Amino acid sequence: MKDKSNRTGWLTLKLVLVGLCMGIFITGPAVALAVEQSATKQSAAVQAVTFTTEDKFVIGANYYPGTLSGAGVLLLHDCSRDSKAYTRLAETLASFGLHTLALDFRGFGESVSDLFSLEKIKQQRKNLVSYQAEISALTAYWDEDINAAFEFLRNKVDKKKQIAIVGSGCSAVQAVSIAEKMHINSMVLITPKMSYGEKERYKNLIDFPSYFISSAQHGETHATATELFEWNGSKKSKIQIFKGDQQDLALLRNRHYLVDDIALWLKSNLAR
Repeated sequence: MKDKSNRTGWLTLKLVLVGLCMGIFITGPAVALAVEQSATKQSAAVQAVTFTTEDKFVIGANYYPGTLSGAGVLLLHDCSRDSKAYTRLAETLASFGLHTLALDFRGFGESVSDLFSLEKIKQQRKNLVSYQAEISALTAYWDEDINAAFEFLRNKVDKKKQIAIVGSGCSAVQAVSIAEKMHINSMVLITPKMSYGEKERYKNLIDFPSYFISSAQHGETHATATELFEWNGSKKSKIQIFKGDQQDLALLRNRHYLVDDIALWLKSNLAR
C-alpha cells in the first residue's frame, strides 16, 4: 500500500510539473501578446493635435490623455530636439493618469513653416553669430506658443485639477514665463540654461514645488540648478545631481529610472 501511495504521489507531482511546464509555454506567448496589445493601445491613445496662436501660427503637438480626474503636465523640449525625443517621459506621465501635452516649439518638429524652420536656419547660417541671432529671433515667439498650449491643456483637464510644467535646457526660461502668467502646481527643470536676469525672474515667483536635475560637471546648468534650489522655499522641492556632464535628454536616456522618478514626483504633487 505504501509503495502504491508513493507511486501515486510521484505521478501527481509529475502531472503538476507537466502542467506547470505547459503553463509556462502557453502563458509566455499569451503574456507577450497581452503586453504587445497593451503597448499598441497606449500608442493608439496618443493624439497628434494642432492649435493656433494669437498671430495665427499653427502649432503641432502630441497629446497623451490621462484619466477623467487626472491633472495635467505641459512638456517643453530643449533647443536641440523636438517633442518626440521626450516620448517615453510623456507616455510614463500619461500611464500615471496625467494628461500630458508635448508641443513642438515654433520652428521645430511639426510646428514649421517657410518663415519658421530650424532646418532652414541651419542651412542658411553664415557663421555662429548670425545663427544665434536667428535662433534668438525664433525663440521670441515661444511664449506665445506656450500660452496657446497651456490653454489647450487647461481645456482637457478637470477644472479642479492643476497643471505642472517640465522644462529642459533652454526651455526652462519658457517654463518660468508661463508660471509668471498662470497658476501652476509644480515645475521640473532639467539642466536649466538661464541668464542672470532669467534666474531672477524665477526667484520672484511664489515658492511652489520645484524639482531640479543637473550634472555636476556641467558647470553652468549645475550652478543654476543649485542656486534656484537653495532659493526655493517649498519643502516639497527636490534636487538630483549626477556625475558627468550630460544634459537634457541624455540624462533621461541613460538613466531610465529618472523618468519614473519625475512622473512619481509630479503625480504626488498634483494629487493635492
